[in-house]
Amino acid sequence: MDSVTGERIDLEKQRADAAAAEFERERIAAKGQAEQDRIAAEKQAKEDAAVAARQKRLAAERKKKQAEEDARNAKAKPYALSVLRH
Repeated sequence: MDSVTGERIDLEKQRADAAAAEFERERIAAKGQAEQDRIAAEKQAKEDAAVAARQKRLAAERKKKQAEEDARNAKAKPYALSVLRH
């Protein structure tokens, strides 16, 4: 009994309420952390996609430059051979 109000104190109910409140706080915190993790994962995925796209573009540029150089070399090779023969 509470000496001030005269109400009976139910310690088990208080403990259960406290445990339920703590569980709810932990659930809310976990939900918030999961949302932060999801946002961070989306951001990282976008960054990774941008890096991959850049690498692909650079590789295509290198391939194009190499093809152009090979074409120039192929045109120059017959001339070089004709100069060497004379």
